[in-house]
Amino acid sequence: MIAKGEKSRKRTREQITHDRLQISELYLNGYTQAEIGEKLAINQSTVSRDLKVLRGQWLASSLRNFDAMLAEQLAKVDQQERDYHKTAAQARAWAQGLAKAAQLDKAAAAMISGVRAMQGVDSCIDRRCRILGLDAPARTEISGAIFDIAGWQQARQQRIDEIQ
Repeated sequence: MIAKGEKSRKRTREQITHDRLQISELYLNGYTQAEIGEKLAINQSTVSRDLKVLRGQWLASSLRNFDAMLAEQLAKVDQQERDYHKTAAQARAWAQGLAKAAQLDKAAAAMISGVRAMQGVDSCIDRRCRILGLDAPARTEISGAIFDIAGWQQARQQRIDEIQ
């Protein structure tokens, strides 16, 4: 660590980058700012400023990672929804062809397949809404014994009357 009154060295951009890499490693391994400053021969205030920059970078990185993960999950849901739509269209065409050929039991099975595919589309829409946080909060019902204030007051009054 640099002694009080002693002028600190001017760090180059490369040295700042190198120091920040070492600072982050030491900090994440539990070293205090003073201990880091001692090890790297820099002021604790420099360590503090570098940690402030590093924390900002870590936050920005985590937000970017979250956004990328969110985009990836939405893309998967979109692909699944496209597949369901394709399956539903194929089932409709199959059912129409079977109906024309008077194979009604097979046509009904094809229609059921199409309905299931559309249920898959609905599940994709629900999942997308959950991922994006568009669902309204669920209403929670409180179950169990409910305190009856009127009954309690009546019982209290009866005990008071008995005492008098």
